[in-house]
Amino acid sequence: MVDFKSKAKLSSIVFSILALMFSITIFGLDVHIQEQIKQKLSISFYINNSTISYDAINVAFFVLTILYIILSAVLIVLTIIDFHPTIFVSTLGILFLYVPKEAILLKFYACFNHYEHSFIIARCILTFVFCLIVGLFGISCIFTLDKIRKSLHRVINLLTYPSFVLSIIVLLAIIAINIALAAIIKPPVLYDTSPDKIQMGFFSKSDINQIQNGIYIKNSNYDQKIIGNLSMLLNSDKTYVKSELLYRSYEKTITCYGNDGIYDLDCNSKSFLTIRVIYRDRFAYPSYNCARYSRTTSGVMCSSGCPNLMNWYTLYLVEENNNIIYPAWSQLSNCELKPSFTLIEDSSIDLCSGAFLSKSKSSSLIIIISLVSFFIKF
Repeated sequence: MVDFKSKAKLSSIVFSILALMFSITIFGLDVHIQEQIKQKLSISFYINNSTISYDAINVAFFVLTILYIILSAVLIVLTIIDFHPTIFVSTLGILFLYVPKEAILLKFYACFNHYEHSFIIARCILTFVFCLIVGLFGISCIFTLDKIRKSLHRVINLLTYPSFVLSIIVLLAIIAINIALAAIIKPPVLYDTSPDKIQMGFFSKSDINQIQNGIYIKNSNYDQKIIGNLSMLLNSDKTYVKSELLYRSYEKTITCYGNDGIYDLDCNSKSFLTIRVIYRDRFAYPSYNCARYSRTTSGVMCSSGCPNLMNWYTLYLVEENNNIIYPAWSQLSNCELKPSFTLIEDSSIDLCSGAFLSKSKSSSLIIIISLVSFFIKF
């Protein structure tokens, strides 16, 4: 009898260690998958687009998983010291920590078209093996208790078998969630949505209606509307501090030659336009403003705002696939948490501070304007 009990206890210890190892491995795969998603969604991942944000889902996943891993380590210790309600504690862990985590990930992963399915399929298979191990752990605990239950408190015995049955039901639910996940994931995304592929461009309401409907085809005027890509802003070395917060700044200068397309009316009698886009990391979508500059006999005069451009066009984030223009990340996200692709016009962004320069300095005009505007922020 003692020999059988020892074997059952040893099996429980082995299964509890294996369960911990598998839960850590699955955690690593989930972190890798989410990091891929975060890189592709870039700034939109951290912005709350609805009542629930991507960031909140990510934090909930980390909290629940880490708590379960800690509980799994504690279960190993409890198994070693013959803490008899171990199976009851294990059931509580998978019911209140593991199942919510899996449900969150089902919703989260189903919201995206992934670049590769191998990691998701691997985590589904490992989760199935994990559930099998946890089930065997429960059976080992039952055999251990059967041999010593006469010495246990009656309440513990009453909790043991219902806990085991409940744990089996919960494990089957986890397996069902992963089968559903493997079944609903869509074909891999075959094109890149990283920040250097997300473009910032001015489009009219008519353009955006076509873009949202997937019928806007890249034409000869498209490049004129684009002022840069998102990585130019995110990786910009032009930074400034405002209210103790760090901002990044990207500027695009439009030289006026005549027949300037969407900039034509604002370029009238002006020498060039400057568009500045600023971004505060992880807190808000980028905002932008524009200014017009004209050379005079006294130097260069700045006029804040580009009324014609701002009245008819808005700055959007878009992506290209086979010459068709889509809203940024729209082909990556397919649930109600849609990333915003509209940037915000902000008239408080002042491009004219210190912009009146003497004629003698006109040879380094653009550089000086940028430097003066930058240092005034301090």
